[in-house]
Amino acid sequence: MFFKYRLARVEDLPECRRCLRDHFAYDAAALDDLTALWRELIVSGAGNASVIEDLNLPAGRRIVWYCITVFLTPDYASYLKADAPPILGLSVLERWRVGCSPLLTLAQVRQANCGDGITMMAMNSGATPEIMGSPTALARLGTKVNEHTFWSVGGYRLNEALIEMYTDYECAWAEGYGQILRTDYARQLTEHRPAWLIEGCHPRLYGATRCEAEAKAGCPLLDMFRYEPPRFLFSPLEQELLQCALFGDTDGELAEFLSVSPVTLKKRWLSIYDCVAASDETLLGGMGETGKRGMEKKRHLLQYLRHHPEELRPVCRVK
Repeated sequence: MFFKYRLARVEDLPECRRCLRDHFAYDAAALDDLTALWRELIVSGAGNASVIEDLNLPAGRRIVWYCITVFLTPDYASYLKADAPPILGLSVLERWRVGCSPLLTLAQVRQANCGDGITMMAMNSGATPEIMGSPTALARLGTKVNEHTFWSVGGYRLNEALIEMYTDYECAWAEGYGQILRTDYARQLTEHRPAWLIEGCHPRLYGATRCEAEAKAGCPLLDMFRYEPPRFLFSPLEQELLQCALFGDTDGELAEFLSVSPVTLKKRWLSIYDCVAASDETLLGGMGETGKRGMEKKRHLLQYLRHHPEELRPVCRVK
């Protein structure tokens, strides 16, 4: 196994369907619609999707973990914690199908990040059956997920984070990470057990606010609530490049991933460096016009961004 984390692309989505923890709730038509919703969220920038690949596997079968995170309207976030049935991804999908999406648009995410904050939910996530069936592989994958959680979903002006769990193993992970049980759906499922709910599945909703995370000493989840106003206000294209570059790809690999020419990629890097230097040239290592300028600037900048993911999040760009 050789795991690599990266942003999800639209062309990954059919492969990502194998990773759904709540796959049992979707028939074939619902899976097709869910994939269309994922595509819309990725293309619009309103969702935050990532994958982990096992590079030792053949192309087309490498994705072993997938997660798409979304941002909720305040009314829907309240509903989830009060009256919602289990399988939140299906609930979102049903509303989206009839044109009443409970998810924030990119413009609304930007506004919330500049205003009163945002509620985040892991809408769909999970690992492949092969990983789930191997305790050793699952443990290694879990370590990789934990390593990259802050980079992938940190940096928002986050008020609350929500996630649904379906097994005792998942719930133990959530509690260890700092999540708090919000809703146990056992009573609902006793009164009316859906025909599709598989044996051994016990859905529960977990969540945490900033204050709750701060109250738990050493809580790993607290990192997700760290927030500072961004200093550089990179453009969306610059943010996309920087997010991809965080995970160690070469410029050649980045150009291929982003479907741009090497010349275009170089121009983007120069624009990024100019933006940073205009605010704080020392952050780039104090390099002048000679020497290992590009590589050194990139190294210093990426090191900074690994601790300041707010620079990579949607924000109202007023300079």
